[in-house]
Amino acid sequence: MGGSVGGLTAALVLRDAGCEVRVFERSSAALQARGAGIAALEATLRYLTERGGRQRADVCSSTSWIRFLRPDGGILHEQRHQYLFSSWNTIYRSLLELFDPGRYLLGSEVTGFSQSGDSVRVTLADGSAADADLLVCADGVTSLARARLLPDAFQLLGYVHGQQVLAVTGKAVPADLQVGPDPGTPDADQFRSTGAALHVPAPLKWLVDLDTAVSVGMAFRVPLTDALRGGLDRLVVPGLRVRDPATSKADLETLITHQANSRAGFRLLPQGPPTNNTGRTPSAFGTVDETAQRLAALTGSAPRAATTAKSDGQWLAELLGVDPAVWRPYRGPTVPTRPRHGR
Repeated sequence: MGGSVGGLTAALVLRDAGCEVRVFERSSAALQARGAGIAALEATLRYLTERGGRQRADVCSSTSWIRFLRPDGGILHEQRHQYLFSSWNTIYRSLLELFDPGRYLLGSEVTGFSQSGDSVRVTLADGSAADADLLVCADGVTSLARARLLPDAFQLLGYVHGQQVLAVTGKAVPADLQVGPDPGTPDADQFRSTGAALHVPAPLKWLVDLDTAVSVGMAFRVPLTDALRGGLDRLVVPGLRVRDPATSKADLETLITHQANSRAGFRLLPQGPPTNNTGRTPSAFGTVDETAQRLAALTGSAPRAATTAKSDGQWLAELLGVDPAVWRPYRGPTVPTRPRHGR
């Protein structure tokens, strides 16, 4: 579902694996270029260079320096750093050329899907339906799947010195909540400047208006009590599903396991280190041998946490209501944290 760069890449990989693939693209014509350019990451180019017969130079240009400028145009900082650049249109067209045009179905808008056993049924806007073993949802910022899979509601939990002092459940999140601009909307109802103000499409008013956000479950109003006046040590916002707790628990554990087994992997970063490289400190997410670390986690003896120092994985598992053992094969979460305020 969705025939842009992500959907096309997924379709090509599945086709090469022996699957019969169809791409449902709601646009009635091949997609047009969007934006001036994109940074070309290894993951973006991998299919084109490893299986598509393309060379990097066929689809990219490169630079050898990164430079930051002051407002007056002077150089604030520069360093050697190779970046690859391409255009959205170049990547899209290169992928599209490699896919069977008879299976790239333009004008096929998906309006719904349902699962039964090991198969999924996709419903299209023209009233037709298609059955499949797997549905890949790559339908962009107005994703039907994303809206369908949003939590039914969010809950706001606040803690001071390890004690819960706040619990507020938001209003129900509408199943059809729009979460981003719709490229198919007429220009007159897109985000645009009206001179003195910004015109915001009505379905996205919740992004800029607090009352609207509260009414659709995407914001909270919290009474300011004495317990909150000094601030919170920790704020947690889990999503809630109105379903059997055991099913929700199993679904989340399966999601974590599937993500960990994907090429992207899964890691719970320790508290403290930056999430991105800085000028002085590297990020906690470095270049590592994930396979070797998972094997060590499974075969080595796990560190035992003191009673006053739970591991990050233990804290997260308790907050999510999942089995802490789900973290065991993965790097990071089993390391005990330093006790803070008697947590």
